[in-house]
Amino acid sequence: MSKKFKTMFFSLLPGAGHLYLGLEKQGLQLMGIFFLTIYLADFTNIGLFGIFIPLIWFYSFFDAKNKASLDYKVEDKDILNLDYLKNEQNFLKNKSRYIGYGLIIIGLLSILQRIVFPLIDIHLSWELRNYIQTGFVSAIFILLGIKLISGRAVKCDNGN
Repeated sequence: MSKKFKTMFFSLLPGAGHLYLGLEKQGLQLMGIFFLTIYLADFTNIGLFGIFIPLIWFYSFFDAKNKASLDYKVEDKDILNLDYLKNEQNFLKNKSRYIGYGLIIIGLLSILQRIVFPLIDIHLSWELRNYIQTGFVSAIFILLGIKLISGRAVKCDNGN
């Protein structure tokens, strides 16, 4: 069997094809991102995470296929290269804050989906529950959008 065929076979599981090619960092990152997305989609019961599952799978599959086709050794570098953000609005300085916002939002949505909405189901019809759920999630997105739009501009000291 050829290297390309084996890579394609292993690529059925995101990251495994990269591991077969010797790209351990990329393979483990893809596997981690893929399974974390599945876990978050299942645990929080938020369908939005499900959108990313096929995107990650196709990216991993075709990236491994392309790398197997190359005649030279590919450098094993990070899949998510965030170096360009070092000078962008002090992202690295505030990254724990952004991660905190993300965790709070995921936690709130999880509490709503797994605790509050099942309790509402007991007392209200499913139609009213869907209206409340959609309205609440939409309000969160609207508030986040307003926060992003009205946020203060941060000056970067990069010589400009």
